[in-house]
Amino acid sequence: MKETLEKLWNEYLLEECAVIDTYKERKLTQRSGELHEKANALLSNKQKVAL
Repeated sequence: MKETLEKLWNEYLLEECAVIDTYKERKLTQRSGELHEKANALLSNKQKVAL
């Protein structure tokens, strides 16, 4: 299921719904990714699965 959702996000939603046009949007997206990685590093495996 997780792989299906990731594929849907990467192949459809990201291309169709999340078009990033401006420098500010690109910077915010980059920052969001960095924060996501830091948050994941704080989670246990059980928490990651639940999330």
